[in-house]
Amino acid sequence: MDQAAVGMGHHLPPQDLERLFAFQRRLEQHLADSPTNPREGGEDGGAYLPDLIAAAQLIILSWPVGSSLAASPALTSLIDACAAPLTTGRYLGFQVRLPPVNAAQCGALLFAAETLLGNRDLASLHERIRPLSRETKKRAPDFTRRLGCQGGVSLSFSRATSQRLHGFQWDPRVRARSRTNGFLLEHVPPYLPESWLNLHFSKFLGHLPDLDPKLRRHLRRAASLRLAEMACGDTWPNCGVALGKPESTGRHTLNVLGRRLHQSGLWPDFEDAVRDAGDHLSQLTIQPDYAHRRSVLSDWRLPQNDWRALCSGIPRLERMGSTYNPDAGTILVWSHVNEAEHLHHPLLDVAQQVHSGTKDSLTNFVGRFYHRPDHQQGARLTLRRRLDQYGARLASACDRGEDLRIQDAEVISQGLPA
Repeated sequence: MDQAAVGMGHHLPPQDLERLFAFQRRLEQHLADSPTNPREGGEDGGAYLPDLIAAAQLIILSWPVGSSLAASPALTSLIDACAAPLTTGRYLGFQVRLPPVNAAQCGALLFAAETLLGNRDLASLHERIRPLSRETKKRAPDFTRRLGCQGGVSLSFSRATSQRLHGFQWDPRVRARSRTNGFLLEHVPPYLPESWLNLHFSKFLGHLPDLDPKLRRHLRRAASLRLAEMACGDTWPNCGVALGKPESTGRHTLNVLGRRLHQSGLWPDFEDAVRDAGDHLSQLTIQPDYAHRRSVLSDWRLPQNDWRALCSGIPRLERMGSTYNPDAGTILVWSHVNEAEHLHHPLLDVAQQVHSGTKDSLTNFVGRFYHRPDHQQGARLTLRRRLDQYGARLASACDRGEDLRIQDAEVISQGLPA
C-alpha cells in the first residue's frame, strides 16, 4: 500500500492507513504461525485464515449489507469498488474467490472480514453473520450452502453460516464436523440426567422465562438428542430411534423447543451447554453402554417377590407389594438403569394394545414418582430410593454380563427404613 502505482494507499486518511497497517501486522503473525502449532486454541485453532477468506467472500456476495463493517467512508468506498461489479452483474463464483488485485481494496475487505469474525463467540458471531448470510442466500444459494463447509474453516463459522431449522443445525456436513471422539452413540444417556441439567445448564436455564416441568423434560430430551447428533452426525429423529425413542419424539422436541429457542436467540447457549455436558461424558472413567443395557433389559421384568420385598415396611405401601402388579416397579427400575424416560418402556405399548385405560393408569402411577412434588417425600420417596438402589445393582449386573436376578432386595429394604 506504500506503492502508489500498486496500492493507492496514499489516498487514504492517516487513521485508515494505520488501521490497515495494524491489520497487516496481525495477518503476518498468523501467516508466521505453524499450521501444526497454531496460536489459537480450541476447536477453532488454526482456522483464522480460512475463516478470514470465507468471511470476505460473504461480504462481497452480500454487499452493501455489510457496509457497516468498514471502519470509515474511505474503506467503505474501497470495498464498494471491488464488490460493485460482482453484485450488480451476474454472479460468478470463481470471481468471488479471487482477491482484489488492488492492495488497498484487498486490505479494506480483509479488515472488514476480521471485524465480521470478531471474538468468535457463537451467539454474537451468528448475529453479525445472519443478515449477510440471508442476502447471500438470495443471490447465490449454492455458494451459501458450501461456504461454511469449505476446507479449513472453523466449526464456529460453519455453525454460524449453515442452514438451520428453528435454530438447530440441519446441514449433515456441519453435523459431521461437530462429532467428538470422546464418546460414542451408545454412551449417550437417552434422557439427560437431572443432575447434569443442573450442573451444565444452570446459566442457560437462568435465561429461560417460564421454565415449567414440561419445558425441562423437552430440554433433557433435546440435550440427549444433541449429544447423539454430536456422536453420529445423524438427524434428531434418527438419533431418537437410536436412543430407544419413537422417531416422533425427536421431531416433536425439535419443533417445540427449537422454535422457542430460536425466537429468543438462545440456541447457541443451549449448544454450548450441551458441549459442556459432552465434555463431562468424555471425561467419565467408566462410560455406561446404554445400548447394551436396553438390549439386555428388553424383556426384563421385576420379580413379584422382589417387588414385595422392596415395598415391605413402608406404611401405606406395604400392601401394594402383594396386591399391585410389579409393572410399575419394572418401569421405574428400567428408567433408572437406562437413564431413559419411563414413557418409552415397552410395557406401556403392550398396555396400550390390551386396553388404553391400563396404559393411562400405569403411566399416571409411575409419573407421580417423577412429576408430583408431594410424592417426592415420605413413603413414595422411600420406595423410589429402594428402587434406585436395586437399579444400581441391576445396572452393574448388565455391564458385567452377570445374572440379572438380584439377591439382596430384602437387604435394600432393611437398609433404608421408612
